[in-house]
Amino acid sequence: MPSVDICRVRTGELELDELLGGGIAVGSAVLVYGKRGSGKTRLTYRWATRAPCLVVCPELSLDVARIIVQSTGGHLETAYLLQTLEGWQEEAERLGVRSLVIDSLAAARNPTALLRSMQMWARLHGSIAWAIQHATKKGDHRGDTSVSHWADYEMRLSKPTPTASSTRVELLKTRIGPTGIATAQLI
Repeated sequence: MPSVDICRVRTGELELDELLGGGIAVGSAVLVYGKRGSGKTRLTYRWATRAPCLVVCPELSLDVARIIVQSTGGHLETAYLLQTLEGWQEEAERLGVRSLVIDSLAAARNPTALLRSMQMWARLHGSIAWAIQHATKKGDHRGDTSVSHWADYEMRLSKPTPTASSTRVELLKTRIGPTGIATAQLI
């Protein structure tokens, strides 16, 4: 059977990109979750802003979001920031972005419906939609567990120690490849 080429976008983390078969498949929704301080926001902003990106951050001030993008090696010149969930699809269309970050799903009245609409947006526009979610004390994602059903990739982040410069990325689910563990460097 002939192999099918899948267009992928690299995260820039060599170990993770290798595990992902070259990067995240275009048209995917990615659920990233972890405990406070695990690097969810820092890494997701860095990965997502490699292409023109809309970052929706209703739980952060826009100034804090700008600082996070800059401090992580992200590309502020291609990161458009929005502080409210209302109108994100129209704003993403208007800007013609190739990537979307919702930080975090907890800000939504219905996180499952939001992730589902993010997945549909990513597929329709040949983009990648990143959803950040906080984890419980056990490290599982918070809230309705059916939310992960709508993700094409599910990544749980954790740090070995609070001061560690790296984050463990557990790829728990992917629709088009293997799962496993990789390490990402925090900047």
